[in-house]
Amino acid sequence: MYGMKRFATYFFAILTWMAPVLAYAAGSGIVKCGPQQNKLCELKDLFDLLIGIYNFLLGMAGIVALGLLIYGGVQMLLYSVDEEHVKRGKSTITQALIGLAVILLAYIIVNTLLVALGVSDGPGGYFSGAKFLGGK
Repeated sequence: MYGMKRFATYFFAILTWMAPVLAYAAGSGIVKCGPQQNKLCELKDLFDLLIGIYNFLLGMAGIVALGLLIYGGVQMLLYSVDEEHVKRGKSTITQALIGLAVILLAYIIVNTLLVALGVSDGPGGYFSGAKFLGGK
């Protein structure tokens, strides 16, 4: 019984997490080519798709890390009399901060590579979101 509750919780959490992506895909479309748009797909379109997926995953990872920071702080606050819970809360906060540092480092490395390869014009080029929101 406990396993089924856990599965249902994870299933609905993932479904809720993915709902905006599914709505975006149905609305304006993640892929800007194909039979529906009367445009042949090129290699650049695949690259744009991968960048969009990367942006989404990077944002979700940041949200999860922020949630873990809050969870660790609440755990330390609510269970401050129990030394074991305080230790777990500190560990959660430390791991979330390490995760945020890794996320920031990944952003910097990928963006630097895109600039070095001439794919992007500078900081925020592909990752600013303007390209997908109708800007340059």
